[in-house]
Amino acid sequence: MTYWPYKEPLGDLCALEQADRYVFTSQYQQQPRALGGDLIKGEWFAYYETPPRIRLRKMYADTAQKTAEHNDYSVFELWGLGEDNRLYLLDLIRGKWLAPELKRRAIAFWNSHKAYDHKTGAPLAQLLVEDKSSGTGLIQDIQADGHIPVKGIPRGTDRLTRIMGVLAYIESGRIVLPKNTPWLSDFIAECEAFTANNTHAHDDQIDPMIDAITDLLARNSDWSGWT
Repeated sequence: MTYWPYKEPLGDLCALEQADRYVFTSQYQQQPRALGGDLIKGEWFAYYETPPRIRLRKMYADTAQKTAEHNDYSVFELWGLGEDNRLYLLDLIRGKWLAPELKRRAIAFWNSHKAYDHKTGAPLAQLLVEDKSSGTGLIQDIQADGHIPVKGIPRGTDRLTRIMGVLAYIESGRIVLPKNTPWLSDFIAECEAFTANNTHAHDDQIDPMIDAITDLLARNSDWSGWT
């Protein structure tokens, strides 16, 4: 393919590639990529042993409507925005819990991370929950107690659209996972198995990640220093 710098400056092309690699490889490199099971690659994630100073912490939850074997899990994830402008997955719990136990798990997870060192961390700011089915009930129960700042997350777009909107942040290495944790392999396996046509088994861990990236990175995007 011939490059015409007067038509599209190199800086603009680099910005497009970084913002949406799928469009770029298809349109400019004549290498179309199918939206199959390789949407998210484990190799794109960065990894940490000790996170840097965290300037903002929030929890994100995706709750399952039912607890049968084939149903998704309920998941709570703790994410922190580092001073290096990368997003750190700090902790995660996952299980199949009915309403009373779901509320107990949510409160316990919040309380286990409420304390912080002001020299290295930040207060726990908010719990954000997908506002549908069991999530709506959980939001109402926690709001009634009044001890945890909780907010519902409405779903206005489908999951594929939402994940395509944050994929560049993952591919650029701005999403950082802990190296030594028992749930890491399951988290990566679920990400790598995600398909555009919903033939994957589970996506309960992916939704909170999308919400965290959208909330903490995409809304205040700063690509300076990321090439």
